[in-house]
Amino acid sequence: MSSSSSSSLLAPQDIAVIAGNSELDVSWTAAEGASGYNIYYAKESLLPLDSIANYTNLAGAGRLASISQTQSTIIGLDNNQLYFVVVTAIGDIESVISVEKSAVPSAPPAAGDGIACTLKTDGGYCDDFVPMTNGGKTYSLANLNAPGKTYCMQPVDTAKGMSISDVTGSEGNPVKIVNCDGKVTLNTVGWQRGINVTNSQFIHISGTGSREDFYGIHVINSEGAGADATNGTSDFEIDHVRIDNAGGSGILVRTYPFGTECHLEWTRSQFTQFNTKVHDNHVNGARWEGLYIGTSHYDLPDGPSGTNCGINSAPQASLVGVEIYNNKIENTGNDGIQLGAAITDVKVYNNTIRNYALHNSGSHGGGLQLNPGTGGQFYNNFVQAHPDSTEAKGLMYIGGQAPLYVYNNVFVGGDKAIMTLNRMPNSTQFYFTNNTFYGRGTGNVFYFFCNLLPEVQTYTFKNNIFTHYESIGSDQSGGWNYFNGAQGAKCPMNGIEISGYADNEEDLHMTENYFSKIPDDILFVSPPTGDYSLQGGSPAVGFGADLSGTIPLPSD
Repeated sequence: MSSSSSSSLLAPQDIAVIAGNSELDVSWTAAEGASGYNIYYAKESLLPLDSIANYTNLAGAGRLASISQTQSTIIGLDNNQLYFVVVTAIGDIESVISVEKSAVPSAPPAAGDGIACTLKTDGGYCDDFVPMTNGGKTYSLANLNAPGKTYCMQPVDTAKGMSISDVTGSEGNPVKIVNCDGKVTLNTVGWQRGINVTNSQFIHISGTGSREDFYGIHVINSEGAGADATNGTSDFEIDHVRIDNAGGSGILVRTYPFGTECHLEWTRSQFTQFNTKVHDNHVNGARWEGLYIGTSHYDLPDGPSGTNCGINSAPQASLVGVEIYNNKIENTGNDGIQLGAAITDVKVYNNTIRNYALHNSGSHGGGLQLNPGTGGQFYNNFVQAHPDSTEAKGLMYIGGQAPLYVYNNVFVGGDKAIMTLNRMPNSTQFYFTNNTFYGRGTGNVFYFFCNLLPEVQTYTFKNNIFTHYESIGSDQSGGWNYFNGAQGAKCPMNGIEISGYADNEEDLHMTENYFSKIPDDILFVSPPTGDYSLQGGSPAVGFGADLSGTIPLPSD
């Protein structure tokens, strides 16, 4: 589709659309040479139009014209209605349209004008207010058994943090902590953690208490993690929280059985982290990982370097029931999302990760890093490395004993599409289907460790696109084997042993996938604006990801 006139002026990039109550907040990065911007929206997709000037032919269509900033809000929309949005840059003439985004405006969970700071005894929403302690610096809840109770955080911008310890709800009736009548800002300069939850079960922290703020809880400048749920915490949910410039990871949810003291009650045989939900959060500028969920060394009996438990073994706990979705993660030093020990009922979907691996660390450069123990479903994610990172990998899989399904994702940038270490035996299958892997013009597609595996581990690769890498496979070096070699038969791909290395690339073109070193030949719609869908005439139609819908789970 063209704009009202053609132009060398580039369309705005990094379009973000955040839904609110009857409104959509739209933001983008500046386009060079633009003097302003137009936003077009409708209840139907704008992509079938032959010209954006015909947008008025679509249901519910509108335009915000001549916007001078790189953000604006569309108001007066119908709640629970899907809207489609594009942005153009304007100068002497108008650019082509940006990648199309969509979102659904909706009222806050409490409806009305947000959650008023009134108690239920007065007809309100709150059972009680979260008290301020430490001279007004800390919201604190401790030593409570309060299933189904809602504790409201009255809005302030002077608090340093929030502490929740030894608080318990029950299944289906969590203790809910929510902001009310406005945003709560935790300005944690000089403070270790913005939100710290210890030894608590059935806890739900939510920033949905303000009509004006999609992220009603805002944590800034913590010295360590922005939010940390640890030390025996289980059945934990956090949503609608924004975390900026955390000195550690953005959001941590994991319990280690070792440390300065030995806690055998948190070992695998004694403790399981159930029902972890992390959704609708925005993490920006975390020094380490964006999200760090679960532990890192499920394959070892005593953690990475032993434990202080003496002669006792202290294996790390399992995670059962994990949902990570609708999160926006940007500008992280290490991995975008790191997930470990997640053995059962795992779904990671609809997350947007941009500019991860700023530290360029080879061992902590995964857009999705799946630590030992992890399996499950990973789909509909957009994952883009920092453009200067040569060590970034789209997906790093360290090993697990459950089936792994990676499908309908877009991975952009980095030096490797997929890296596997396989530190645990796995007699199940690994499925990689309908993904788009678009590199940075260097590096290799695959980086597989097949030597020393205790048993055959089978891989299914179908309908994927691999493009913009220097070579299709990887050179053999040291103890690393890529598909063949001394133990290559233990990594069969699509039922066969792949022979050859990067210097014999014709042997590495697995059937039922699309390989091309030249991305322009594939005819993506608009890689500069983040649209990796395919034009109608693309030779790769039928391959790759389609983030406008969910592709069904691959069949076994």
